Parts: sequence; C-alpha cells; structure tokens
Amino acid sequence: MGYSAIRIPYRETRSFSSLVVDYLDHHPSLKGFSSHESSLRGIQSCIEERRRCATDRALLVKRLTAQYEAVEMPAKTKEQLALLSKPTCFTVTTAHQNNLFSGPLYFTYKILHAIALANDLKKKIPDCDFVPVFYMGTEDADLAELDHVHIGSEKIQWKTSQTGAVGSMKVDANLLTLIDRLEGQLGVFPHGAEWVQLLRNSYAEGLTLAQATFRLVHTLFASYGLLVLLPDDKELKRSFAPILKKELLEQFVVPLVQQPARALAAAGYKVQASPRAINLFYLQEGSRERIEKQGDQWLVHGTSLTFSQETLLKELDQHPEHFSPNVLLRGLYQCTLLPDVAFIGGGAEIAYWLQVKELFAAANVPMPVLVLRNSFLLTESTQLKRLGPLGLSPEQLFTPIDELMQVLVGPSMLAQRDLGKERAVLHQLYQQIQQEAGQLDATLMAHVASLEKRAQQGLEALEKKLWRVIKRKHQEQQMQLQGIKAQWFPGDQLQERHQHLGYFYAQWGKELIDQLLANSQGLTQEFTILNLP
Repeated sequence: MGYSAIRIPYRETRSFSSLVVDYLDHHPSLKGFSSHESSLRGIQSCIEERRRCATDRALLVKRLTAQYEAVEMPAKTKEQLALLSKPTCFTVTTAHQNNLFSGPLYFTYKILHAIALANDLKKKIPDCDFVPVFYMGTEDADLAELDHVHIGSEKIQWKTSQTGAVGSMKVDANLLTLIDRLEGQLGVFPHGAEWVQLLRNSYAEGLTLAQATFRLVHTLFASYGLLVLLPDDKELKRSFAPILKKELLEQFVVPLVQQPARALAAAGYKVQASPRAINLFYLQEGSRERIEKQGDQWLVHGTSLTFSQETLLKELDQHPEHFSPNVLLRGLYQCTLLPDVAFIGGGAEIAYWLQVKELFAAANVPMPVLVLRNSFLLTESTQLKRLGPLGLSPEQLFTPIDELMQVLVGPSMLAQRDLGKERAVLHQLYQQIQQEAGQLDATLMAHVASLEKRAQQGLEALEKKLWRVIKRKHQEQQMQLQGIKAQWFPGDQLQERHQHLGYFYAQWGKELIDQLLANSQGLTQEFTILNLP
C-alpha cells in the first residue's frame, strides 16, 4: 500500500477558528481587510502592484549571498539568488521562529506550501519567476514556546539560562545531549540515524540557534529551491530605518490598526494582536525589551537605558540592528525586503495580517496575498486497519468521541436512551393538570409548572444514566476509538501542532518530504489526511 490522500474542507474539521474558515469561504464580513483575494486573480493583481513598487534587489541578493557563505551552496540555490535580481521575479514567503530542531510538524508544512505555491505559480504565470522564501523569526524572545519537541508522548526540552532573542542563543552542551536522547529513541528506525546526523551537522556547539536552524532548513529544502532569510541583519535593518524612525517619533501604527481591530471584533472575530504605543523592541545581547516613551524621553523597559530624541536617532543611524519590530510591524519589514506576492501563514498569522492593510498603505508597500498554510494529518496503515472493524472513515475522527459513539452504537440502541416521546407525554399531562388546577386556584399553576420542571429533570437524568449503560456495553469500541484519537490528536489538538518531524522522518526518510510536497496544494485550501505505507 502506497501513499494516499484524503481531502476534507477545513470547516468540517472543527479545528479552525471562525475567522479562518470564513476567510477561506470569502465571507462578506471579511471583505476589505486584505488588499487582494486569496486566488490566482489576487496573485496577478499583486504582481501588477509589485511591479510599480521598488524593491532593493541588489541589497537583498547581497545579504542573502553573505548569509549563505556559511553553508555549501548547491547550483539550485545559486540559480534562485540570480533570479531574485530580475524585476520579473517575485517571492512566495512563509515565516516562523527558529524552533528547536524545527519544532512541530507545521513548521515543515509551511515551508513545503511556499515551495508548492511557487512551483504552481510558475506554471500558471510563465512570464514571471517565483522563489519560495523562509523568513526566519530569530528575534522572538519566548523561549518556552521554542525550546522543545515532542516525540510521541515525551517532551524533550532544552534547559538553558540564556536570555533574550532565541535566535541569538548559543548551542551548548545541554542542547547537544538532547540529540543523544533523540538518537536513542529514533535510531531504531530505518532513517533514524540519518535524521540524527542532520541534527548533528546543523547544531554545532557555539553556533547560534539562528545559524543552526538555517543549516537544518537549508539541508532539508535547498534542493527544492527554498531560500532562507535571516532578517536580523544590520544592513537589512538600515533599509527599514525610515519606518523605524516614523514609529519612534510619530507612533503611526496605533491609529492605523485600531480601527480594523474594532471592526473585526464587531464582526464577532477574535482580535489577534493589540498594538502598543510604540511597536518596537530594543534588541541587545541577552535581552529584547519594549521601547516606551515618557515625556521627551524614550526608555527601554526593564533596563536603565534612556534616550533623548537626538541620542535615539543617533542610535538608530549607527545601530539599526538594535531595533526589532513587533508582530504588527514584522510583516511590513518582511515585505520591504522581499518582492512578496504571497504570504503563507497559520490561522493566527492570517488574523493579525488582516489588521495591517492600512499600515502597508501608509508605508507605500504592497500587501501580499494571504494564504492559509496547508494542514496535514499523517496516518499509518496499521492505524487505518484498526478503524475498519469500527466502520469509521479517517475523516470521521475529527468528530468528538461522544458523537462518534452515537454512530457506533447505532439508531436502535440510541432509541432506547432517547426519552423524547416520554418527555412530550409528560408535558401534555402536566399541561392538563395545570389547566384544571388553575380553574380551582390560579396560584396553583406556578406550583404545577415547578413540579413539571423537576419531573423533566428526572427524565433527563435517566437519559444520561441510560447512555452510560449503553456506553459501558460498547466500552471496548470506545477504548479503541480513544486510542486512535490519542495518536492522531495528541493532547486533544491537531497532530501538526504537537508532533515533531523527526519521528516520521526516522521511519520514512526523505521520501516523506517528497510526498508531503507532492500533496501540498497551492491556492486550493483543504485539510489533507496523508496515509503513510
């Protein structure tokens, strides 16, 4: 049995926010929050807008080339860098932090989606070129989000006292011992040694996590044409200095993102990101802290650093790398550097990008088409065989256990626990009693209504007891179902948000990456269940 895929609509998975599924369905309530619709027509519109906007391609290629000096560059990477110099070349970008060892599976799915979409666009718009880019978020300081991977039910976590931007933290002896632990767990699989060697080659002691992640991603995906960009770069930050200055002096972000946030909230959606007065951090070794303004002074939160306007602008001029955009300015920085026509992000990313359309307009930077990243559930043939006797299909596993049990139990057994008819008869009886009692004394009507309420509650309690008895009779089926659900939805969440690529790579090797890419859709948006042989 080979690889096979099942596609299901995102809405049917019940695993994504209303904003995400409404965005995919082009719901009218979200019209106007993005510059271009998520479609080929939207991409073509964005290309025309990009043609009218200057991108410093020479700087981009120069800095990318410098960053790639640390690794061996295959011919494909050199070709992609050369393409970026052409005005008819555009980028399809995805972004993520430098999770330890690549983190959860969706890190990989994002990258493969960018590659797949770039390939797809080249076929459909042959007079242009499209380069997939991984924009690495190295400045994030939330170590707890990035310092671990899950292999099965075990959490493997890096313990370190280092602080500040995670991308600047150094690979140390503690981190290297985690690779030894992974070797013990994954080495028994056919490709386990290969995965462990990938990690050893990438995570050398003394490298920063940004450098190590760069090496790992480059090794895995360079052959597919992916370029990796490290935006924490002095020269690249200098090109963004006019926007940094505008935010420091004018605090222009807040009024431009508040109104869209209010409109999203009014439409019933969760607002993903709230602006600060100044949407920048001050970045230095060991810390990334908010910049705040008090009177005519600019302070760095949690430190003794203070700037006047003169010293602040001098610092920006001499050290633009010390200024780090927050989540609301990050995308603008990305699209200032790259000729983006599409950005691939998760649900939370799509949500906050929908707040920044006016921000892009104010900066005269084209906003890319927003594409929800692909989602996969990886299943194994042995697991599917266990579903057969239960009479369930893989897509039904997205349904809550109680609903699935009702399917398994069947209508005849369900009828035994459904006391709907009895409740209706009881209601008619009490209605008659209430009418007769009311003719004698109107005050008795409320008393009869109270008696009916208690009686109905008693029937509801009996219904629940009947359902528990039925479920006990089907306990073996329920346990099988719970076992499969636990494997596919660890911690009651999507597998891709929990499990690590290494577990699957160790068993299926590079072929897994090829199959994921082959099954990665471009602008078609469906959830994919990929069965592994």
